[in-house]
Amino acid sequence: MLGKDAAASVQAIVEHAHRSRGNGLAAAMSFVLLAVSASATFSSLNTALSIIWPKRGKEASGVATLVKVRLISFGLVMGVAFLLIVSLVLDTAVQHRANGYSEIRRSLSSAISCGSCSVA
Repeated sequence: MLGKDAAASVQAIVEHAHRSRGNGLAAAMSFVLLAVSASATFSSLNTALSIIWPKRGKEASGVATLVKVRLISFGLVMGVAFLLIVSLVLDTAVQHRANGYSEIRRSLSSAISCGSCSVA
């Protein structure tokens, strides 16, 4: 699927991944930035949907509303992440248990993926 150069690059990255001598600060900062950017994306989606389908009544503004929207967006991000992890675990369990039954495994795997996407 990948060319020889890309495969060599990926292999080099994996081989040298253990050399990182970070103390976890970079990982913590990365997670915080990922969470903030994901909640900003959901907040932008919320704003766009509010423009398309406006709600009736007085619209609140201020810091409290901003925090509320960001917390709701962060909750959506965490909910989707949880559903994706559950889907991954269930899919792995099905593939492990139905190792010899390829048709059943594909059917159950597709059902789990479709079901988790429907819930999300």
